[in-house]
Amino acid sequence: MTVIAGKVESDKIVIGSDSQVTHGWHSKDLVDDGKLMVLPDLIIGGAGASSHNNYMSIYLENHKPRSSQRRDVLEFFVEFHQWIDKMIKDFKPRNSWLLAYDGKLISTTADLNVEHHEWWAVGSGFEYARSALHLGHTVEEAIQTACDLTVFCGPPVVVRELPLDTRPAKPSGRSGRRAPRSNGS
Repeated sequence: MTVIAGKVESDKIVIGSDSQVTHGWHSKDLVDDGKLMVLPDLIIGGAGASSHNNYMSIYLENHKPRSSQRRDVLEFFVEFHQWIDKMIKDFKPRNSWLLAYDGKLISTTADLNVEHHEWWAVGSGFEYARSALHLGHTVEEAIQTACDLTVFCGPPVVVRELPLDTRPAKPSGRSGRRAPRSNGS
């Protein structure tokens, strides 16, 4: 289970996660970036199935949303679901996502609701983290609050930052894929 939280600050977007992975009655801590996938111009965290996060890390090697606009983010996730469905027949999206991209903090639910936020949290500890963020606490404090109040989240807390002036490299077609070349006819 998971908590991913983020907040837009004056010069950056801060996004973080807990590090506990729960399998039935067992749990363990992740290392490095926890449940976050960090690229130079994008940070994304997924709450739900670990396998979906693993697939997303592979997908991000060649794909990104064209921009932070709702339509472009929606298209990115639709294409991700189509891509993953080729590997997992009858794929059922279960993850909620929080991403910092193109100067925005964006959430996406499993049923593809895309929203922009000043602060937000997803995952099993979201109520605790959102309450802390609403009260003005930092992302790290919000995630730690969730870790303290539910057995489904656990330390260590992992926090990463994305400067607000970070913009993606020249987009080349939808979702970062190149458009087909015309043969001139």
